Formats: sequence, structure tokens, C-alpha cells
Amino acid sequence: MRTKHARSLAGAMALLALTAHGAATQGAAAQEAGGVSVGVTAGTTGVGVEADWRLHRNVGLRLGVDWLSLNIDREFEDIAYDGDVTLLSGGPTLDYYPGGGGFRVSGGVRLNGNEVDLTGRPSEPVRIGDRVYQPAEVGTVDGRIGFQDVGYYVGIGYTSRVGKRLNLAFDLGATYQGAPQINLTSNSPVPGLERDLALEEQEIEEEVDRFYVKFYPSLKVKLSYRF
Repeated sequence: MRTKHARSLAGAMALLALTAHGAATQGAAAQEAGGVSVGVTAGTTGVGVEADWRLHRNVGLRLGVDWLSLNIDREFEDIAYDGDVTLLSGGPTLDYYPGGGGFRVSGGVRLNGNEVDLTGRPSEPVRIGDRVYQPAEVGTVDGRIGFQDVGYYVGIGYTSRVGKRLNLAFDLGATYQGAPQINLTSNSPVPGLERDLALEEQEIEEEVDRFYVKFYPSLKVKLSYRF
């Protein structure tokens, strides 16, 4: 699944590169439409790049990609896991500027590659599903927390000029990415463990869902160059 997302987002990044190259040669036509800007972003969705077209006084279009990777340690249902978090998302955003100025209301679609890879090795007896297992019976538990492939973003933002060709923008919103989907496997052949891991998946899904991860918060700042 990650390969599919990576290819899709790589295509988006290639389009951004073409935009940056083409914008420099668009000349007056781009300026008449409000211009094109390309910039770098940072925030809760990671770091990224984004292109911005001001199509009309009241309408704009953006295309961006964000990425972040980090490690977390987390205990789920008595098993301590090492977690590798990958935030990977990108897509188009339509902006409406009600006053024709810098304030905007936004909505968009996101190709969503957000996921968490988990690895757990119990060091003491643990309850999994309906049974208590010894560490040797469990072995290594590998898991993945994923979300739906397509998310939906809504938010507000503001863009201001900070130089002759520089813009500074802020965005605040959230992306609906659906309920978490958990998959657990073990390298142990102990009978009944697979069934109990399926019960464990349901319990972890309920625990993760309490953090309202269906709606991933987006707070982002962008510095861009206007062509």
C-alpha cells in the first residue's frame, strides 16, 4: 500500500516541479489571474512543498505534498510496542476568499498514506484475547495501523505578503481519514493465538479511536515565492 501512495505522491511532486519551472515563463498571463507561487510548508502533517494558483479574486487552487517520519513507544493491551509513524499525504485544495483578500475557507481531497508499523516482544505473561500467554508462546508481534486511502480536508487560512515576492501563509483545519484499521500477526505457531490476536485488534482499534484520529488536525505554516 505504501508503494502505491508513494507513486501517486511522487507524481504530484513532479507536477509541482513542472509548475515551478513553467510559472517562470508564464509572464503576464499568470499575473492577470493573480499569479502563481511555490513554497515550503511545515506543521502537524510534516514538511512539504505546495504550489498555489490564485485563479480569481475570490478563488484559488493549491496542490501540495507533506511527509514526516518518527518513532514512538506505546503500550497496547499489556504489550509494549516500538512504533514507526509515517505521515504521508497530498492532494488538491480549493480556496474561497470571501473578501478577495488574504483570508480563505478551504476544502480538499488527500491521498492518505498515514500509518504506524508496530513491533512488540512481551517480556512477561500477557493476556491476549481470552487467554494469558507466556512470552515464548507469543514470540514477536508485528502490527500496522492504517486509515482509508482517501481523506477529506476542511479548514481556514490566511496569506500575507512579507516582501516583494514572498508570501507567508497559515492554515488551520482537519482531515477526515476514517476509523483506524489494525492488523496484528505473530511468528508463533501456538494454536489459538491467531484468533486471540484478532480479538486484540478490535480492542486496540477501540483504544486508538478514543484519540479521535478519524479527524487528523492540520496546523501549517508556508513560506512561498511569487512568480
